[in-house]
Amino acid sequence: ILAQAIRVHDFQIDFLAAMAAPPFLFDLSITGMPGSYQLYISERALRFTDREEQNMKIIPRNMVSSITIRDTDLSFSTTDMPKALSCTGLTAAVSAWLARRSMYGLVHSKGGLDLCSLVGAGFGVWAGWKVGHAVFRKQHIVDGSFVQLHTSGGVTGFNCSDLKAQELVRLLLY
Repeated sequence: ILAQAIRVHDFQIDFLAAMAAPPFLFDLSITGMPGSYQLYISERALRFTDREEQNMKIIPRNMVSSITIRDTDLSFSTTDMPKALSCTGLTAAVSAWLARRSMYGLVHSKGGLDLCSLVGAGFGVWAGWKVGHAVFRKQHIVDGSFVQLHTSGGVTGFNCSDLKAQELVRLLLY
């Protein structure tokens, strides 16, 4: 009975120490559990809890049978729209002016010159849109890993940065 009381006491101290420490990861989305969670790691357990500590999942470290980590890097590109639209407007205005100036001596009616300006502006909008999207493109890369902790009770998975996934493996192995 004394040995069991000491184990319970040690677990309570370990649990309280983990609660006082800052979370190892925060704002986690765990598969199969709605909401946002924080991960606390102690010497004996991994504790996933929400901010109010009303919903928890505790996995004893000795119950983790394997860890799977998959790289989930994502890259995508976007366009800086204010710059692309400025390019479009400027190109449309210059094209309209150039079309009107180039046809000034050939077309003698104001309506004909207005039509040439309109065609030039339309071409300028199309060309400016294409050039603006090509020139003002930004490339974004999001680093990440999907971590799965396998236990006899199932699998717990979550996303985190590559660096945190590597650090988690080091913590669990040593």
